[in-house]
Order: sequence, then structure tokens, then C-alpha cells
Amino acid sequence: VVAIGVLGRRAGRSGAAVAAGLAFGVVAYLPVLGFLPITNVEADRYFYAPSVGFAWALVCAVELGFRRVAVTAFAKPAATLALVWLVGMTTLSVGEARRHRSDHALWSRAVFVAPTSARACSGLAEAELRLGRLSEARAAIARSRTLVDDVDARELAALIELSAGELPRACAELRAVVQASANAAPGLLAQRWNNVGACERARGDEAAAREAFEAAGQIAPWLAPA
Repeated sequence: VVAIGVLGRRAGRSGAAVAAGLAFGVVAYLPVLGFLPITNVEADRYFYAPSVGFAWALVCAVELGFRRVAVTAFAKPAATLALVWLVGMTTLSVGEARRHRSDHALWSRAVFVAPTSARACSGLAEAELRLGRLSEARAAIARSRTLVDDVDARELAALIELSAGELPRACAELRAVVQASANAAPGLLAQRWNNVGACERARGDEAAAREAFEAAGQIAPWLAPA
């Protein structure tokens, strides 16, 4: 950003500063533009870095325009336009803030915008689980698994079943998740063993629960049992 700023100032009265800002914005946005597949849902945060370049280009374009025309003739219309723009952006920001007021609202919006995103569907399932809406959580995770049936989705589905009291099914699936997580990070694998322990304890099998908690402790001693 500093290099582009220096380039823009040295460009003087030419349009090089505007071009530099636009180039920075486009280049910064290319990795998430969609040419290369990414697993995350499209989000506003992807536009933070590009917006620096576009904002610089806008400022330089306005400055360049004022240099070429009589500033006094356009000062009042420009100020009015800036005020209208500010009010409009504030209104849009308030609307976005309302959509993101909670995890449930955020992921519901994500599913609406990207209905074929497994990440959005699993995020909604997790939000529904936190709210205790088990039927909705099951529906959301089932939709996610039709898109991408990975180990994370299987784990979340098992935790939903655990919350629903389907203990034998949940424990069996959580153990299968552990078996499929041999190459996972130690902290994640230990947490999954803890989930098995919590499920076995809920089922009343203290021996199996203790065994699972000990396995978690051997992998990550800093992780307390669930």
C-alpha cells in the first residue's frame, strides 16, 4: 500500500495513481475471485485488502478531477454527492449488521446466498444445535453431507445425535470419526477422543469413557477431559 501511495504521488497529474490503485485492488481480489476453488463461503472479509486499492484509486481520481476543473464550481455538488454516498453506505452497513447479529442469522444468510456450499450448511447445523433446534440441525447437516461427506460433517452429525439422546449411534459414529482422524492435528484428535468419552459417560459406560479420556490425555495432556 505504501509503495502504491508513493507511486501515485510521483505520478503527478497523470492517471497512473488511479491505475495503480485499481491494479492493486484487482490483484488482491484475484485469489478469491473464483478461478481457483476455495472451500470457504464468499465473505465480506475477502474484500478488505482489495478495498484499499479501490479506495486509493477513488481518492486519486477525485483529486485528479478537481485539478482539471474549477474546484469552486463543483464543491457543493461534490459535497452533496459525498453525503448521499455516506448515508447510503451507512444504511447498507446497518442492514449487513442485522444479518450478522448472531451465528444463526449469519449462517442462514450464507445458505441463502450459497445453497450449494457444504461449509454454509454445516455452519447452519452447528448454529441450530447451539439453539437446541435438533430437527433443523439434522436437516442442515444432512444437506451438508449430500454436498461433501467429510469427517467434520460426520462428527457434527454424531454430536447432534448425542444431543438428541441417540447414544449408541452417536458413540459408534464418534469412534468412527476418531479412526478416520489418524492424520489430524494432535489437539483435534484429542478433542475427538474427548467427545467419545463424553458420549460413553452419557451412556453410562464409565470404563469406556475413562479409556477415551486417557487416550485424549496421552495425545494432548494440556486438554482437559470433556
